Amino acid sequence: MTAHWRADTLVAIATTCLCLLAAPARADNPPIAAILGDSWVRDFAEYPFYYPIDIQGWGHELPRYFGPGLTWQNDALGHESTASYLAEGRVTSALAAQPRYVLISFGLIDAFGEAGYQTDPTTYRQNLHQMAVQARAAGAKPIFVTSAPARWAADDGVHMRRPNGLEPWNDAMIAQGQQDAVPVVDVFSWLMDEYDRLGVPLAQKQYGLDQNGLPDPDHFSTYGADQVARHIASQLPQLAPDLAVFLWATPAPALPVWAKIGLVAALGSALYAAESLQRMRYGSGA
Repeated sequence: MTAHWRADTLVAIATTCLCLLAAPARADNPPIAAILGDSWVRDFAEYPFYYPIDIQGWGHELPRYFGPGLTWQNDALGHESTASYLAEGRVTSALAAQPRYVLISFGLIDAFGEAGYQTDPTTYRQNLHQMAVQARAAGAKPIFVTSAPARWAADDGVHMRRPNGLEPWNDAMIAQGQQDAVPVVDVFSWLMDEYDRLGVPLAQKQYGLDQNGLPDPDHFSTYGADQVARHIASQLPQLAPDLAVFLWATPAPALPVWAKIGLVAALGSALYAAESLQRMRYGSGA
């Protein structure tokens, strides 16, 4: 048991226990859902909430929204584009497990990576098509998930910079999804609006993190990763109903670090007040 007991983790465990009591027995060989992507998606080590870097990928959080009848395999790695992932043979390696579903999410490194990683939107579409073809040839259903935008503020310091720079690749994934009949979860457009709604400073505080004393406008905090995972799960009943059948009661959302500290303080105060009241009651009756 780790020391990393988040408030949302406790709620998720309670939900899990209740659902397990009502759920049918787990199949001997449950289907696999594989995730291909970059560092916005990958698994990061879980740190205690007091650790200075709270970083996580949405692929780590997404399985919390599904029951035990589905096995998750997160093959996302940091600093990967569609070009590098294909060149390194990682699609073939991921498909060796014979997944039933393959979620594919690349874009930021395709758009802004260095030579050998960067792709133009046309090449990006060709690479996505190749991944979808490989997935289907292996008996899996591909699902595209657009990349998240960087939290770059406009001149007013509040709203998101538009254009953000990633739009051509976002549009390319949506167009390729339509051409290949692959469902597309548009995280990019949703987050652009979500960051605007919050304002970039607050969005950075809640969804982002600081590294080496500087704001990281790209990667997610655990809270941010969970919110993206929650959005993806919410889109599946319409886009991929055969995968959505594995969804179960939605867990409570993750809490940002500042909210976790406040919750712990509030619980501590409540326990102290209850204990003091109990002592007064027993003392008066002695």
